[in-house]
Amino acid sequence: MDDSLMLVTNNITRPRDKSALAFYRSALKLEPKNTAARKGIQKVETFLKSQFDKHRSAGNLTSAESVMKNIEKV
Repeated sequence: MDDSLMLVTNNITRPRDKSALAFYRSALKLEPKNTAARKGIQKVETFLKSQFDKHRSAGNLTSAESVMKNIEKV
């Protein structure tokens, strides 16, 4: 599964070993200077921050808190 599809299907941080975040971290372990993996992690973080803002703006603080916990994992 490519990284874009993982983001679209909401496999951003779960399942833990098959998520977009895990995919990028694995790539960085193999190749620490991997630019695509670094950009991918930034993409995950940006996506999660937008979800946090969306939930917070809608007053859904429980979901916002859940997303914040995922942001902290990045």
